[in-house]
Parts: sequence; structure tokens; C-alpha cells
Amino acid sequence: MKNGGLKRFAHLLTFGEIGSNSGSNLAVISYADDGTSILPNNGFGMERATGNFSIYSQTASTSINSGALTVGGGAGFNGKVFANGLDANSQKISNIADPVSNTDAVNLQYLISYVNSIASGMKGLKVKNAADCATTGNINLSNPGTSTIDGVSLTSGVSSVIVWQQTTDTENGVYTFNGSGSAMTRRVDFGAGVDAAYWCIHSIGGSTYAKTTFNIPQDVAVLNTNAIKFTIFVRA
Repeated sequence: MKNGGLKRFAHLLTFGEIGSNSGSNLAVISYADDGTSILPNNGFGMERATGNFSIYSQTASTSINSGALTVGGGAGFNGKVFANGLDANSQKISNIADPVSNTDAVNLQYLISYVNSIASGMKGLKVKNAADCATTGNINLSNPGTSTIDGVSLTSGVSSVIVWQQTTDTENGVYTFNGSGSAMTRRVDFGAGVDAAYWCIHSIGGSTYAKTTFNIPQDVAVLNTNAIKFTIFVRA
């Protein structure tokens, strides 16, 4: 049909029209109650010259062309968007917010900041031989009263324990277990007077602290003299 030949060809639902305009574009036009055309605020159409298909609404518009789908005002989907995953076809995904939940995507800025914080914490780090377990609270070093700590059965004279939650901070350190009724002694490499600044030690077993790495992030940490503050560095 010629330009304008479809005018008032059909009415859609309440008020509407399928027609063409002077540019030979096909459009479905919506009307207000008073009969006034409100395209492009409502309706849809296809442009002959470009092949673009557009949907208009009062607040935003959506268009489809050979390059992309543009959704004005954002897109909303009910259910899964991609049943078989997302293939970005070697394109960037931009403007990703910092992650909050464990399954959130990570942007480059956040990743660089996180890596730098780890690198900063590792300056001067000294890794020591692992211990069998770590304490879960204050213990009596003079008489532990048990041969099990954090679910790990200890062997006298062999097993070592990361003692890190003492009420008196100067007692913290790494100790050798000498029996349930005997005093625990500082492990040789963690002996009294040793500066344990930035030392790092791994707990092998335990119901709570298995595969947990502790460190002492202090510039000065003389055992039996300074308050020793262990922190959890890595936890499985």
C-alpha cells in the first residue's frame, strides 16, 4: 500500500491503529481516550530505512537492530535468563558492582585491591612448621586436664598446639603437649625471648580450626614479654 494507505485499517483493543507514516515505516499506534495519537509514547513500529524494530512506552523504549537489543529503563526477567549459561562472545561486561555474596561476580578494581591487601599482609611473613591443632579458648597451660584439644587426640612430647586465645596475651604462642596432667612448654622454635613478629603457622587438624593458617601481624612480638595477638590469615 502507498504511504498512509493503512491509516485506520484496524483498531486495536480500545484505541489503536495499524498504519504507515511518510517514511514508509510500519507502526501500531496507540491513542489516548480523546483520540489523540500518543506514538512514540505508546506503541511499536519498524523503520523501513534502518530495519530497526522499536517498542515505545510512557517511560522508556526498547529497540532491536542489527547490533544490539536496547532496553530503556532496564530489563526485567522472570526466571532464568540463560538456561545454558552466558557466552559474552569475547566482549567485556562493564560496570559490575563490588561483590557482597559468595556467588557474586568480581570486578577488576575489587580484585586488585584484594590482592594488594594480601600482599601487604605478607610482607616479612615467616612460615613456620605446622601445629597439630589450635585452641578454641583459654586453657590451663600448667595442667591442661585433657589430651584432646579441638577434637584432636594429642601425643605427649610430640603434638604441638597453637595457643592463641589466652586471657593473658603474653601466654599465647605455640606449645608442645606433655600430657593431660603436665605443663605445656613452648615449642623450641617458639621459645621465650624469640621475636615472632609476622610469623605464620598452620593448624593441621581440629573440629573448628582444621586447615587454618594463623599469623602474628606485629612489628614486635617477643614471646613471654609482649602481648601476642594471633589472627586467622587463611581458613579452608
